[in-house]
Parts: sequence; C-alpha cells; structure tokens
Amino acid sequence: MILGVALDPALRTAFFTPRDWARLEALADIRLLPQPDDCVAPANRAVLSVAEGLLTGWGCPPLTPALLDWCPALKLLVHTGGSVRAFVGPAVYARGILVASQTERNAEPVAEFCLAQILLAAKGVGRASRAYATTAIPIPY
Repeated sequence: MILGVALDPALRTAFFTPRDWARLEALADIRLLPQPDDCVAPANRAVLSVAEGLLTGWGCPPLTPALLDWCPALKLLVHTGGSVRAFVGPAVYARGILVASQTERNAEPVAEFCLAQILLAAKGVGRASRAYATTAIPIPY
C-alpha cells in the first residue's frame, strides 16, 4: 500500500515513536507530502495521485470533490486527531473511502482535561491567579 502522509513533521514525531514509525514503514510504502500543511498544494499532486491511503492530522483542509479527483486510488483515510467532521464530507463516503480516526483514543484525555477544568473553576483558581498576578509583591532573587 502506498500511504501518503499529510502530517507536519513536528506532529509526526509527537504521534509516532521511532519504533512505531518503523513498523508503519514495514507495512506501507510511505510517501510524505512535500507540503503537508496544505493538501491542495500542487506540489502534493504526485503523491496524492498514487496514494491508496492518506494519513492526516490537525489542520487538514476539507477533502473536497476536486481534491479527491487528485486521489483516484484512495481507499483509506486515517486521521490522527479526533473528529473528521470538519474536513470529511459526503464525497469521501460516496467514493467508498474507509475513514478512521483517534476519537476513541482521545476521549479519555479530553474527559480528564474537562474534569480538571471543572475542578479548577470550582476552586476559583482562575480568579485567584488573576488576583495574585495583580496584587502580589515581587520577590527579589
């Protein structure tokens, strides 16, 4: 399988350990998009024209019918983020492209963050932090 990768290098190293990336390379012929932050850039056309899979991340532009025309072999879209609603529309599903995301994997840390914010708000941490920043006497070092 030829896998086009539309991930910023910083995200790629944040989401994949070297070992995980090596495992992915053993499973697919990896082709990095020259401009991963802009799928519709003409420089990406050569990769998209042969990609059977596409690995995306945050900031992926909408996969419009025009962009999908550049991807005649595309069968699989794997999004490293949660929801795909912002960029996957009916045209993707109409072409029979399988879509996977990390929604389930992201659910627990998102819930933990929300709970932490609720607890911090209930304790007045934001208000206390703002008050401290405006009234505290600087400590000389």
